Amino acid sequence: MKALLTKILWSRTGRWQFASAGLGFGLGLLLLLTSLQLYLDVRRLLQTNARRADYLILHKDISLANTLGLAASTFSEAEVDRLRRQPFVEQLGLFTAGQFGATAEGSLAVSFYTQLFFESVPDAFLDEVPDGWRWNEASERLPIIVSQDFLNLYNFGYAPSQGLPQLSRATIRLVPLRVTIRGPKGQRAYEGRIVGFSDRIASVLVPDSFMRWANRSIGNVPSPPPSRLIVRVSDAADPVLAGYLARFNYQTNNNQLKAGQTGRVVQLAMSLIGVVGLFFIGLSFVLFTTQFRAVIAEAREEITLLLQLGYRAATLAAHLLVYFALFLALTAGLAFGLLALAVSRAQAFAQQQGIALGAGVSGAVLLTGLGFVGLCLAINALSVRRLLRKGR
Repeated sequence: MKALLTKILWSRTGRWQFASAGLGFGLGLLLLLTSLQLYLDVRRLLQTNARRADYLILHKDISLANTLGLAASTFSEAEVDRLRRQPFVEQLGLFTAGQFGATAEGSLAVSFYTQLFFESVPDAFLDEVPDGWRWNEASERLPIIVSQDFLNLYNFGYAPSQGLPQLSRATIRLVPLRVTIRGPKGQRAYEGRIVGFSDRIASVLVPDSFMRWANRSIGNVPSPPPSRLIVRVSDAADPVLAGYLARFNYQTNNNQLKAGQTGRVVQLAMSLIGVVGLFFIGLSFVLFTTQFRAVIAEAREEITLLLQLGYRAATLAAHLLVYFALFLALTAGLAFGLLALAVSRAQAFAQQQGIALGAGVSGAVLLTGLGFVGLCLAINALSVRRLLRKGR
């Protein structure tokens, strides 16, 4: 029986039809899994940058009128309320700027003296609230959050020019600073400590409670109008958002808007590639089914003879499906191998460009591929059994 079934399956016509169906299935599976892997990698990158992409820092455009004192660069209460009511705004916070002078003096191995500016935002808009961030009027230590860009400027600009050591995130937390604030109502000195870093906000931040106390007790304007706003938006690529900013001439980091737009385009492209892969897989299903119909139709006499000799239709179907499963496993194995090679090369290239992707093929991609292989096997098993029953 095995010899007869092998002859039926691998006739000249069957061989080429199986090869074309296998090529279509392998190509479709490879396209589908590659697009899914890229989709997951892009989504992971977007989620890594999501906290930055979903938060926009807005300010007004500075013109000659601002330079001459004929226009204000601050936001009025009406402007803030109008922005807060927009459908794309999920949360809005105000920057509070220091209305006092500030200096910082380093010690130990990092000796420097510089003037500073301080800003504050509500804690809800920080990347994370670090330990030691709380402050009250009895505190002698002033916690500070600086942007990663600030640390990069120190390490690659200021430190080399001044002969100072470069500092890691962990090291700079250990450096004590003497921070002095001065204003019309006096001055105060604090032990400053950098307790955290922000990838979201490019500024030197202090607790909101300290800023409000210092503006009231040391500075000359207790509640200054904000010149910058931080806004959490539902979608940074929303064209309504871009239109609103252009209409009122509000400025933000365009890279944040472009990141969301680029991410959506890439994900759409990967989805289209996945659809093409599904089309090839669907076409291969049709080819496999058609091939089995043709084989069984051409070998009706041999199959009828086997059935008359006492072989059950289920037994014949099982033997046919063993050959089909081996052929399908070989095709899928080649597709998985090419996928692993492509993913490995792509991840190595991305790492050289400073982009951190996951290691190897995603587990979700492997499960999806195995699921499609199992689905193909199951569909063709049902088809073969139905055809053999009809062929009795």
